[in-house]
Amino acid sequence: MSEQSKIHDMTYSQASDKRIKAAKQLGTSFVLFPDRRQALDDLLRLCFDGDSTVREEAINSLKTVFPELTFNGKEELWDKVLELATESGDVEIREQAVRTLCTFFSEIPDEMRDEALDELLELAVSGSPDVQKEVLLALPSVISHITDKKRAWNDIIRLTEDESGYIRKKAVDTLVSIFPDMPDKKNVWADFLSLTRAKDEYVRGAAANALEFVFPYLGDKDSAWKELIELTGDKDEYVRRTAADILGKIFQYVSDKNRMYSDLVLLAKKRDSYALIELVTILAADYPQLSDE
Repeated sequence: MSEQSKIHDMTYSQASDKRIKAAKQLGTSFVLFPDRRQALDDLLRLCFDGDSTVREEAINSLKTVFPELTFNGKEELWDKVLELATESGDVEIREQAVRTLCTFFSEIPDEMRDEALDELLELAVSGSPDVQKEVLLALPSVISHITDKKRAWNDIIRLTEDESGYIRKKAVDTLVSIFPDMPDKKNVWADFLSLTRAKDEYVRGAAANALEFVFPYLGDKDSAWKELIELTGDKDEYVRRTAADILGKIFQYVSDKNRMYSDLVLLAKKRDSYALIELVTILAADYPQLSDE
């Protein structure tokens, strides 16, 4: 009896430890098997095994198998794992299936990429919370392989208003992680600036902190600076204080610090703004040469 036949028989064993061993061997030895179709069928069957450990091991082995498959094989395997991600009654299996899909993404043919992205983003937007979480955690490693990055970005923006506080947190954290890969930094700046008015306190804070890191990427820094200056006069005290805080963080990146500092001093006096007065005081301490001039 060939080695593959022995492993095939083990997949039907009543003992779960033997099925687990079979699932491992199907992954590690896949490229050596003469009948890869049979090996893939065995693995897929084990992905739906009654024992959760067997299912987990089988799904894990699929990561090794996927790159070796033909186009049709990859398409079939993607669909099967997607089914696990959306329909399995086991939370851990759904989570592992999503992680596996994201691992597949870098290996999928170009012809599959758009549809695969649609399905991943659909999971992010409308999947169960555990599935949404896994997609958001994986997107930073997937984003470089995505052609339509703007669409992915906009879908994640929507999740910052999700009913789940955990998902809102993960969504804004994902935006912060992937913004360097976004081609339009001006749009990124505008979105983060808008999120500083979000209802969720964590989202507001994360967005405000992100602006410090987006600013150096901007071509027109003067316009961004002026936007923040305008916000320091907003009727909402939180918005005013946030704008002043961001100005302080990005001051290191402005070219004409003397002029910007002088403008802030005059504006603080004109508006009698506590936030601006506090900012000027902090800048004077951090950049003593400015207050001496």
